[in-house]
Parts: sequence; structure tokens; C-alpha cells
Amino acid sequence: MTEQAQTQQPIITPSPYRTVDTAFALLSVLFAFFFLKYTMGVTAGVGLTILTALFLCATYLYAGVKKQSISVASVLWAAIIVIFSLTYTITANGFLRGWCVFFQLLAVCYWIFVTFGNRAGKRADDMLGFDLLKSMFVLPFGNMYHFFGTLSHSSKSNKGARGILYVFVGLLSAIIPTAIVYALLSSGDKAFSNLLDHLFSGTGDAIGNNVGLWFLAFPFGLLIFGLLYGASIKAFPESMTREGKEQLTQSLRFASPVITCAALTPMLGVYVLFFISQAPYYLSAFANLKPEGYTYAEYARDGFFNLCGVCFVNALVILAVHFLTKRTGKHGYAIPAKIFIILFSLSSIVLAVIALRKMVLYIDQYGLTLLRVYASWFMILLSIFFLILIVKQFVHKLNGIFCALMAFLILFGGLCLCNVDARIAEYNINHYLSGDLEELDFSMLRDDLSDSAILVVDEAYDRFDAETKERARKYFFEPKAIELSGNLTEQYYYEKYYSFRSWNSESAAALRILKARCPERFTSEDLYTPYGWAW
Repeated sequence: MTEQAQTQQPIITPSPYRTVDTAFALLSVLFAFFFLKYTMGVTAGVGLTILTALFLCATYLYAGVKKQSISVASVLWAAIIVIFSLTYTITANGFLRGWCVFFQLLAVCYWIFVTFGNRAGKRADDMLGFDLLKSMFVLPFGNMYHFFGTLSHSSKSNKGARGILYVFVGLLSAIIPTAIVYALLSSGDKAFSNLLDHLFSGTGDAIGNNVGLWFLAFPFGLLIFGLLYGASIKAFPESMTREGKEQLTQSLRFASPVITCAALTPMLGVYVLFFISQAPYYLSAFANLKPEGYTYAEYARDGFFNLCGVCFVNALVILAVHFLTKRTGKHGYAIPAKIFIILFSLSSIVLAVIALRKMVLYIDQYGLTLLRVYASWFMILLSIFFLILIVKQFVHKLNGIFCALMAFLILFGGLCLCNVDARIAEYNINHYLSGDLEELDFSMLRDDLSDSAILVVDEAYDRFDAETKERARKYFFEPKAIELSGNLTEQYYYEKYYSFRSWNSESAAALRILKARCPERFTSEDLYTPYGWAW
């Protein structure tokens, strides 16, 4: 009888959750709130740089408590993320800061994936795309329910945690009745209303500005914790594996090398006819000449984006060859398919070089703009990708994905961290003063560039002649100019919407210059102290 009773005792399965999981579940929501606070409605600044560093430290703490050894790759990716986060502090270019936020979201997901040892290989390789998809979608969405599991576990096993949870629920349930009582008493008693206004001035705005963010932060925090917890337990080990990737790619490769070569031959013939017929027109750029009937602007723009489009189409064609063509032997493509890949890559590089040379000719005549820099940057990056692809056809063991990733990180990092707006302003001003540019476009410097241009114009001001000084003062340092400028209006005219969250060194230095050169503009009572802490 005793033995039967013992066999009927329920088996208690130990909970997979620990106290540290509960702590980081709540921290994930907090980090999500501050991330949204520092990116939505304001331009990312030093606040996001600090938040990034704190999140990395917290994640390493979580990994340490979980007894996860830290790899060199994890440390390198953390360093890359920190370096890119400096963009928010040292540059005022909102476009680049926005792209840097997007890049860092991808990088942080991948870094967590690497930190907890989920990556298939020792370095980024042809599994990079699958690893990114798994870290961005599979782990966060597949493990977000653990947020509620860990809170439930803590409330059952820890009295202190249960008490904190009950207090939180109690405060949450008190919001609506407290708001009703507040409204009734303040509307019925003038003295009480004045007292509340004095004690809680600005509280209503703060609540209104943050309640919506908390509603957004909660699901975002679930995803962050889902990624952290899922990576820590190495969830879904059978999903998106190298073996699965090989099976998928093998199932897609239905075209024989003969079909591939036959399909690519007409396109290659068109390129040959194009290069032969248009050689004098395009090669004139290398002799610093423009065709008759064209201005430099028309010649540079004519066909530029068409050439970029052709390069993009070539990239899609090569991807199609990679995924759809059957492999022969251990060295990959058949020799004819390799030849076509090399020829298409070479034609793309030639087109990119022609487009770049035309752009250089245009810049020599009219100076730099952001659009010209971005277009040139993109063509250089594309050319490097095609060059790596050519080398890959001769060196089969070359890790092309890793090389392409390093090229992108270097070029994108250089673009974000070089303070491109200041470099553009310096180039145009210096070439104008040396006589290489006939006209200095102050309108472009003020309206298209960020606050970095103010620093460069101020530094070069004493080198201008009287007429140019007057134009600089008109476009930058008069009260009306400050109100009309899109960048300056956003940054200073509505200072009450800005706080520490948006601070960056370039805008702060520009503000000091404007206050010194145009003090009457900054005496109005409607202006708030910039970069204070505003909730």
C-alpha cells in the first residue's frame, strides 16, 4: 500500500526561470521605453549613445549570471555597436543618425545571437542572412511568452517579488479613479486647483507624452526579452540550421549551367553594343571634357541613375545565378557560369567607375552636396561588392560574405563618423576661396546641411571678402535667417521640445556661435533652456 502511494505522488518539474530572468524581463520593458523615448519625436542624441552602452553592459551581466562564456566575436560586435552609437553624439546629420538607429537594431539583435553562442560558425559567412532572420524574428516572437512565465514564477516562489507585483497592479488599477477624483476636486475648488498646479506643474504634459510610449514599450520589451531569453537557452536549435539552408538552396537550383549561359548571353551582348557605341560619350569624362550641347550638370546627371539601375539589375541577375543554377563538383559553378558572373561583375564595375567619374566632373564644377556624396558612396560600395564576387570565382575558399560585411562596416562607419556635413561645407568653402568654384551656395549650406555647417562658416568667416561676409550673415547669423532655416528652426526656435536626449556636440557648438553672433534672437521669453531634462 505504501509503495502504491509513493508511486502516485506527482512529479514536480523544476521551473526553468530564475530571479535574474524576472529582473531582466522588467528591465527589457524599461529599455524599450527609453529607446522609444530617445528615437520617437526627437532626433537621436547623446541619450541614445548612453542607453546603448547601458544595454550592452546589462546584457553582458545577464550572460555572466547565466554562465555564458563571452567570445571574441561578441566583444568585437559590441565594440562596433558602441563606435556607431557615437554617431548620435558627434554629428548633427539626422538622415545618417536615422539609418544608424536602423543599423544598430540589426547589429544588436545579431550581437545577442552571437553572445549566447547561437551562431552556426565562428564568423559571419553564408549563414549571415539566416542568423539575422532568426535573431530578429524567430527568437523574439517565439519566446516572448516567457515574459509572463517568469513573472508568474517569481510571484509564486518569491514573497518579495510577489509583493512588488501586487503593488504594481494596485497602482495601475488606481489610475482611473484617482484621475476622476483629481478632476472633480480641482474643478470644484479654486484654491485646491491652484495648489495642485503649483505642486505638479507640467505633470499633465509629462503623463500625456509618456502613457502612449508605455503602451508601445510593453510589446517591444516582450520582444527584447524574448530575444535575450531565447538566445540564452538556445531556443529552436533545429530552426534555420546550416543543413536546412543547404537543403533549401539545393531545392532551388533547378537550372542547368547551359540554361543559365543561354539566358545571360543576350544581356551580355547588349552590354557589348552599349560599350562600343557609347564609349566616346562616357570616356570623355576621363579627359575632363563634356560632350557638345551639354552643361556639366546635364552631363553628370544624364544616365547616372540609369547606370546605377543597371548595376542593381546585374546584382539581382548574379543572385539569381547563385540560387537557381545547379552546381558541378566541389568548386561550385561550371566554368561557363563563372565566366558570365565575372563578365557581369566587370561590366558593373566599369559602369560604376564611369558614373563616379562623371560625378567627380560635376563636383569639380559645382561642389559637393549630400546627394552627390551619398550617390558616390553607394557606387563605391557596389563596386567593392562586385570586386569581391570576381575574386570569389578564383579563390573558392574566400569568405565573400565576411569580406562584404567588413567593407560595408568600414564605409558606413566612415560616412557616419566623418561628420559629412562639415566636410561638404569645408570642401565648398575652401574651393570657393581658392577660385576653383565660381559660386558658394549659402542656401544649400544652410537648408540642406545640418548644424555642422554653422561651425565651418563661422570659422571661415574672417577669410571671406566683404560681399561674401554679407551673404554669410544674411543666410546664417541674422534673426530672420535663423527662423527661416529648416534645421535651425527645428533645433532652436522650438527649444522647448528638445532636451538632453537630443544633445549632440555639433548642434551645441552651433548654438553657442549663434548666441554670440545674434544675441538679440535669443532673448525672447518663449525660448527654453536648451538640452535640459524634459519628460
